[in-house]
Amino acid sequence: MILFADVGDFYEYCVFSYMYENVVAMKRLKIGLLPRIIIAIALGIGLGNWLPMELVRGFVTFNGIFGEFLGFIIPLIIVGLVTPAIADIGKGWAKCWLLRLLSLTVRLCLPVLFLCWDLARRSVS
Repeated sequence: MILFADVGDFYEYCVFSYMYENVVAMKRLKIGLLPRIIIAIALGIGLGNWLPMELVRGFVTFNGIFGEFLGFIIPLIIVGLVTPAIADIGKGWAKCWLLRLLSLTVRLCLPVLFLCWDLARRSVS
């Protein structure tokens, strides 16, 4: 048996229990990402053939602008996620190990680079 301190508590209990029952009763159908994409493509093809041309042009314009925006913003997101990850690598013992490896790589590659550059310059002249 549930005891309530006052009428307000009873009212809140009734309202929230009713809301919870309705939310549980209206559970959404869970569809995976791939079926959603397939449904969207099918709806796009179907509605594109049925809707007026002006409306379809509006959707195509939005698609082009949104595609350009994604093409601009995705590299920024990648840089924004990779930069902190690289900065975190520098913490602890990995910092010394990575710096030594980087130093060794530069010391081995730069002389070879300058040698190849000099050989190419001499072969041209």
